[in-house]
Amino acid sequence: LGGPVLQYLVGAGVGRVVIVDDDVVEERNLQRQTLYGTATLGCAKAESAAARLRDLNPLVELIAVTRRVTEDSVDAILGGCDVVVDAVDNLPTRLLVARARQRLGLPLVFGAVQAVNGQVTVLWERHGLALSDLFPSPPQDCPTAAEVGVLGPMTGWVGSVMATEVVKLITGTGEPLLGRVMYIDTLGASRKELRCGTGWGSRSTGMNYWGSWDGSPRPRECRWLRPARGCWLSR
Repeated sequence: LGGPVLQYLVGAGVGRVVIVDDDVVEERNLQRQTLYGTATLGCAKAESAAARLRDLNPLVELIAVTRRVTEDSVDAILGGCDVVVDAVDNLPTRLLVARARQRLGLPLVFGAVQAVNGQVTVLWERHGLALSDLFPSPPQDCPTAAEVGVLGPMTGWVGSVMATEVVKLITGTGEPLLGRVMYIDTLGASRKELRCGTGWGSRSTGMNYWGSWDGSPRPRECRWLRPARGCWLSR
């Protein structure tokens, strides 16, 4: 998901982008991570992405972070950012980032994909929405993309929605997915929308952590706390 998000945000001219990834490019990544190519195999993903994106838009400040996000480093990495984009592929890091940006008061554009399904939402405690509202009881473990696979074009669809949400937050335009979860079914060429918000308790959204629809009834509606008009962020 990070690839399409980065390409569209840098192409749009977002002034400063921090890319965090401690992984290296592998051949199995290329069917869905089209930001990379065979010439970058074995290279650090963050640095390879930054190099490609500088060619796309040299006016954007790009900062590549190749160390793993930990409890000791996460606040320093996220500090100074206006929006956090969660395009992570493992549960422990998602939860770590969610806690850190909650402490920092930052909005989170959340996206997840698994096999042929995906989901996107925007979480921001300032407007009464946290990761715990979406997933009151996160699972202890989740299958990875390597285990279940990911349909390559779907990452472009979900990533494009995520990039759009970031632009909306930065510019203060449109209606962000605050209080709403967009569920995308690529095989059915369809999408569903679920409302979320505070006060869910242990009620389920009918979705698992990685975006698969389990067929359960839609949860009760919870009030969406509409943000103030105007610029959403300080920058």
